[in-house]
Amino acid sequence: IALPSPSPHLRLVYLAGFLVDIVRARTALLSYSRGEKDVPYVEIAMSLIAAVLLVASLTQQRRRHGRPSNATTSTSDVYPQAPETTASVSQLLFFSWMDPMIWLGYKRPLEPKDVYDLMPQDHSAFVCARWRRENREYAYRNGGDNRSITLRLFWFFRYRLVLQCVWTLGNTIFIFTGPFLLKRILAYMEDPTIYTREQAFWCVAGLFVGGTISTVCQSQALWIGRKIGLQIKSIIIGEVYAKSLRRRDAANESSGSAGTDAETKDNGDDDESSEATSTGKITNLMAVDANKISEISAYLHFLYYLPAEVVITVLMLYQLLGMASIAGLCTLVALVPIQWWVVNVWNTYQKQLMKASDRRMNITNEILQGVRIIKFFAWEPQFEKQVSTVRNSELGVLRKRYLILTVSIIIFFMAPVFITLTTFAVYTK
Repeated sequence: IALPSPSPHLRLVYLAGFLVDIVRARTALLSYSRGEKDVPYVEIAMSLIAAVLLVASLTQQRRRHGRPSNATTSTSDVYPQAPETTASVSQLLFFSWMDPMIWLGYKRPLEPKDVYDLMPQDHSAFVCARWRRENREYAYRNGGDNRSITLRLFWFFRYRLVLQCVWTLGNTIFIFTGPFLLKRILAYMEDPTIYTREQAFWCVAGLFVGGTISTVCQSQALWIGRKIGLQIKSIIIGEVYAKSLRRRDAANESSGSAGTDAETKDNGDDDESSEATSTGKITNLMAVDANKISEISAYLHFLYYLPAEVVITVLMLYQLLGMASIAGLCTLVALVPIQWWVVNVWNTYQKQLMKASDRRMNITNEILQGVRIIKFFAWEPQFEKQVSTVRNSELGVLRKRYLILTVSIIIFFMAPVFITLTTFAVYTK
């Protein structure tokens, strides 16, 4: 029998009661340690009861609209239901709902039927239908929709992006609890009179609590980013596919107007049109570009997380080392032009790689469409040579891109070393 799941409001009441009882129990214990009161049995018992109620509310599985917590929500007959649909708050925070599949993978290799089904709201059909419905509603309210797809995507995921920003803010705050509390612990070890022993123990406990909260916040922000990237991939593939079904066939249009084709060829527009609507380019958009955009979307919060972390780090170093921290900051700024050059070279090679990949996909599609004629006339060596030439060109660009990636990784890992050396070189003078 499934126990009733507490509402979010009741969980907040349990949390508030637990905090109040903890403060009361601590005050009573301090009074007892000074000999002012007897053993505070009542306060300790109340704090324990509040802790039990809070833990029970956080570990109880959720119910969905009055349905039992173990009722299936899977839309597939092959894949098992994702435990995330009924996971408790603690399971969602620590991803412990994944434990059964992890233990199964530890015992034997996982098979496709062992992988959990997607959440119902993460299926492509649901995401694309909601995307088109919201765009239609926006166009109806405003008399049209002239927004770019980037703005429409930001507006579509605005609530999730705000939630991701909140988790990122928590990670930014609690990631510095380690050095903040460690400084006070070292100061207490040098001079035990500046803090009480209780405050020192609270600092030690804060190291564990702060690190745990920071890890949870970072994991939740990345989890939300991954889900956003997955849905963006579904939306882009759906939009490209819908656009490819609506586009005019350049080949059929050219066969009906020979004069227009001749003029277009003279202007060089036919090549651009065929390239823009080629099957290989459309395949690359759905298979490669959509995946790259989804990967980038998963880490959008780093655009404001990393600058905030750099600013807070420099401020803390300035309090500790003084003007020597400015030398480290100058070293960081000096590395920016190098990184900028690396990024520009990377973008150049990336564009060349995409063009080479488009050419390879075009040739491959032509071979697959005319495979009977190729086999009939024994043209395999000629087409194999064409594919090999295009593939070798693509591999050459890919090699250059990975060399630039290697340079970027070296700069990434050596930058902290250079900053540390510069900072301590100035500090020791």
